[in-house]
Order: sequence, then structure tokens, then C-alpha cells
Amino acid sequence: MTAGQVLAQLAGPDGTTELTAPAAGTVSALLTAPGTPLAPGAPVLALDPADAPATVRLLLADPADAARLAPGQSVLVPTPGGGAVHAVVERIDPLPVRADTLDGTLPVAVPGLPAGSAPVRVAYARLPQDVRVAGPLALDVRVDLGSRHPYQAVLGKEAGR
Repeated sequence: MTAGQVLAQLAGPDGTTELTAPAAGTVSALLTAPGTPLAPGAPVLALDPADAPATVRLLLADPADAARLAPGQSVLVPTPGGGAVHAVVERIDPLPVRADTLDGTLPVAVPGLPAGSAPVRVAYARLPQDVRVAGPLALDVRVDLGSRHPYQAVLGKEAGR
């Protein structure tokens, strides 16, 4: 998207308001499902700056595996067309989210994501600067936690979420 481009239309009691992009970038996530009532100032979507490095968003459903993941740890990310690159975990959200709050908010379907009130931990890993991937994509990312475990991830650009 470009700066000023309309991203969404919000319907309210006083009519419709257009939400526009403050800068060029990519919509990486809807933070509120369509049709959900919003409080004033509530976030609607995540817009990643066009010049931000690519980031892998890890969605971890197993609490034991999430507890063993730490900033600075390496994850192996497959690249479209074959091959893989190492990304480094930069941060882990301090609290889990409910799986059902992710419904309709991710930019792509993520196979294997738990349902209902199951807790999901979210972590972010930065890709090397020379890696360019057109995203977002659902990927099986491998993390070395003593053995190889598959994780689902959404590839986008970090926006300080």
C-alpha cells in the first residue's frame, strides 16, 4: 500500500469513516475481526513499514515448547522455491492470546492452529537483511529445542506489534 491509501471503512452511528495508511507498507494482520464493535482508539490492523526487515511471526500452541524458546535463539525458515534461512528470535509476547481471537485476524490461513480458548504464544524472529520473501505466507518453521518441532508461522514485516 501507499501512504494515504484507504485500508478499511469503519461504520458507526455517525456514518462511515475511512481508515487510511499513514505511510507505505504492508497490512500484516487484522487485529479486530470484521463486524466486531470497536471502542474509540482500538487497533484495527497492523501496518508494517515498507522498509522494515522481514519478520517471522511464530505461533506456539505447546506451553512447554514456548517456555523453551528465548530471544537470540535461531529458527530455520523454509523459503519459497526450496532452501531455508536462519532467523533469530527477537522477542516473545509476555502473555498468550486465545486461539479464537486469531480467527479472521491473520493475513493467511494457518493450518494446525488450535481452536477455542486454547492459549497461543506469539514470538517474532527477524530474517537476514538479504532475504526477500513476498508475504505473508504460512510456513512450517523448525526450532531447535533439543529435537526438531514444527511451528506455524506467518511471514510479514515487523511493525513493533
